[in-house]
Amino acid sequence: MQPVPWISELAPGLSVAVDTAFERALAKNPDHRYAHCAEMVTAIAHAVTTGAAPTQPSADPRAPLGHGTAPPHSHALDIGGRSAHGGARRGRTAWIAAAVVGVAAVLAVVATVVLTNRNEPGTGHAPGTTTAAPTTTADAWAAARPTIAMFPDLLPAGPDSAGYRDLRCSFATKNPDAMWDTGFSCTDRENLELQVLSHPDTETVGQFVATLPADTSQQVRSRYGRPLTVRSFQGTTGPWLLVQFDAAPHSTVLLQVYWKGHTHQEMIDEWLTSAPL
Repeated sequence: MQPVPWISELAPGLSVAVDTAFERALAKNPDHRYAHCAEMVTAIAHAVTTGAAPTQPSADPRAPLGHGTAPPHSHALDIGGRSAHGGARRGRTAWIAAAVVGVAAVLAVVATVVLTNRNEPGTGHAPGTTTAAPTTTADAWAAARPTIAMFPDLLPAGPDSAGYRDLRCSFATKNPDAMWDTGFSCTDRENLELQVLSHPDTETVGQFVATLPADTSQQVRSRYGRPLTVRSFQGTTGPWLLVQFDAAPHSTVLLQVYWKGHTHQEMIDEWLTSAPL
């Protein structure tokens, strides 16, 4: 239920880029993780050696342009690459072996550094910095109460309950550059995937929306009569929607909707206009 802890906070010798790689490896939704061992090795090795975050898809169904969530459907990426001239089969065995060795080496190094820092008080953080106490599930849900109060018929009231159409939610993994404050990643009984991202103010929402590429948008009204601006995008795994509320206080919240096998208009007609928004 909780975001993945940042390894760089426990081991100051590691780049924050490693955090991004491990967030993806430990994503709550299996579809958000690396497609295979070799892809993980490549991403972590890149982060360790260059200090740069692993390559992400340019069009992400639920995290457009680095909005701060774990990349969905990572199987669409091909970070490891493959020869186009018949070398893939010959090199497959060696590559798998190297991948296994690489993962073992990376995890051994990380584990050693982390455990060392845990056993030596005061060495886990840069001078002058502090670390917040671990957040419990109850505390995290308490922080999200204002968002839940905006959508009482949509979102579950707590970690052990369900919302609209048996909607089950966990907290979205937040990257350091995220513009939102609190976020939910949810899936309902029809396998519709929903992110509910609450921002500090309407201006922040506008700043993010201004960074998006050209899109097809339309004005609709929710089941409760609230005016919505719905933007349609084509992601790496199919169409997805960005839903913006035009009136306060809901205007601080953005929804991202993805429903495999459904068109933009089907998502609007079959879910958005009937959902308790």
